[in-house]
Amino acid sequence: MSKRFTAMVVAIMMIVALALAGCGSQPAAPAQQNTQQVIELKFHHHDPPGSAIGQFFDAWAKDIGVKSNGRLKITVYPGASLGPPAQAYNMVTTGVCDIAWGAVAILPGQFPGTEIMHLPMLGVRSARQSSKTLWELYTTTDYLKKEYENVKVLYLFTEGGTPIGTKSKKITTAADLNGLKLRTPGGPVMDFLKRTGAAPIGIPPGNIYESMGKGVIDGYLIGWQGVEAFKLTEDTKFILDANLYTSAFWVAMNKNKYNSLPPDLKKILDDASGEAAMMQVALIIDNVEKRLDGTMAEKGITKTPLSAEEQVKWEAIAVDVQNQWITDVSAKGFPAKEAVAKVKELMKKNANQQ
Repeated sequence: MSKRFTAMVVAIMMIVALALAGCGSQPAAPAQQNTQQVIELKFHHHDPPGSAIGQFFDAWAKDIGVKSNGRLKITVYPGASLGPPAQAYNMVTTGVCDIAWGAVAILPGQFPGTEIMHLPMLGVRSARQSSKTLWELYTTTDYLKKEYENVKVLYLFTEGGTPIGTKSKKITTAADLNGLKLRTPGGPVMDFLKRTGAAPIGIPPGNIYESMGKGVIDGYLIGWQGVEAFKLTEDTKFILDANLYTSAFWVAMNKNKYNSLPPDLKKILDDASGEAAMMQVALIIDNVEKRLDGTMAEKGITKTPLSAEEQVKWEAIAVDVQNQWITDVSAKGFPAKEAVAKVKELMKKNANQQ
């Protein structure tokens, strides 16, 4: 047998051996799922980008991005750029945005449990006090569960006590409100103003400044954060520090979008939300009022506290409003009397949050 033939036989045998070895090997493992995929979320809110709350939302979104190593990217759309404030809840449930910040007062009647926080003269002294009360009402009772069943609540919060700002008339008494056209959010505070003879007018926050300038309204009711955010000190001469009511807000996520997140990203989002986020934003809101004291002094704005005598009169009007609200909402099947009692209990418990 020639050397050449022998070499050919050896080569053929090696090829056969390699083929048999290949047939007996394990199949290649399927490609693993890419766990580093970036998930992008759209966050809608109606405040100007430079407002105190707007800056908080930016920082909150950035923090989540850092803690997720860039896997959760939340893009914030401020200034109602994705839609009007009154559509925020529909936008988040239909997926126009993934996360939204909404004001309860803009949709009166849709959030009856949360609307309790808008009842006049509940003794609100700080955003931390009323925010903690609202959060505990949500997390420790069933009063609010149904009205948020179609979304994933990330956190709830409130402003502090709401002042009354006017362009030309100083207000010190309930009687001074008679005949004034005042921008007012929806809800029970409208009933309060009507009982004083005032004319409450529903106007979006972003339109208050223009409406004041054109004489459409004589003044406004909005939280201190709103006074600063919408530059209302530029056309305000008088502020009554009445602590008349507070405004409640929600930050919620599309439920399907939340459920689609991997467990580790859900945890990152949850840890950055809840009571931790609520107390952070409430502290920011409380600091706005302190900061505005200096601004108002510079601009010559007169800030007047409600006198003890007037406090009694305002509280008497408020009791009538509260009782009427309880009657109206109870007729719709909501346990309003019990829920209001619970809120008052929590407000007293959290009175040290100042």
